[in-house]
Amino acid sequence: MSLSEAIAAVVRALRQNSKLTQDDLTLIGRSHRNRVERGKTNATMETISKLATMLNVDSALLILLANSLQQGEPPEATLKRISEKLDSLKQDGALELLTCELEVRVGRSSSRDTQKALERAPLLKQAGLSLSEIARELGVSRSTVHRYLTKLSA
Repeated sequence: MSLSEAIAAVVRALRQNSKLTQDDLTLIGRSHRNRVERGKTNATMETISKLATMLNVDSALLILLANSLQQGEPPEATLKRISEKLDSLKQDGALELLTCELEVRVGRSSSRDTQKALERAPLLKQAGLSLSEIARELGVSRSTVHRYLTKLSA
């Protein structure tokens, strides 16, 4: 069984156990949702996170159950194996590195130049420029412009 098929089986089982229909899972599109439940696509971590949220479980649990199914072992055995590996990583200092990485990412401020440039984005939008044109003008990505303008309108 592939991991995609295992995730499909877990999502179906959890959805049915929660008495939900596919149409109740509204955070992802219908066709993508159908492909995930049939194991016909590789679900991204973002999709798995959204599915877990809609199914009211932690995304780690969804992945653990899928891995357990794929390996043909009880979830408790998978959890024990993961717990032992986590202890090993802790002893090796790898978890400390992750904590440091998280602190760097969370504490990182955006560039003042980028922020100053983005302040011009609403004016450029009002002038009729497209997101791509604004991005070129400001020297940032189109997605950055979109995110900034979306945040302003929220």
